[in-house]
Amino acid sequence: MKPLLRFLKFWRLLGWLAVGGVIYLSLTPALPDFKLDALSLDKLEHFMAYALLSGWFSQIYPLRFHGFLGLFLAALGAVLEIMQGLTGYRDFEYMDMVANTLGVAGGYLLAHITSAGIALSRLEYYWESYNRLQNRR
Repeated sequence: MKPLLRFLKFWRLLGWLAVGGVIYLSLTPALPDFKLDALSLDKLEHFMAYALLSGWFSQIYPLRFHGFLGLFLAALGAVLEIMQGLTGYRDFEYMDMVANTLGVAGGYLLAHITSAGIALSRLEYYWESYNRLQNRR
């Protein structure tokens, strides 16, 4: 069982703001162009964005919601990709959808089989420990 989060509402707010950020970045006409000459860097960015979102949500919602949230994030990635194709200034790519979906699955998998799934509870624990030490001084 995962530890309870003291700042759950704050973590959920940050999570949904991150979803809003992904929506904005997916549909905005002008993104910064980083020339890193890395093969498939775009797909890695898609994978990482959705892996971080699903890993984040796996920590702040109970296990019974993970399937729904995973489907929501995968569908969001697909819908945003379709919308990009309709904008006229962004491109539609099937492989972006695949990278988004793999990112969702990868994020949930990492959160469930590694200690990444309790990162927020650890952060809160260390924050509280730090505050207790500061109050003793």
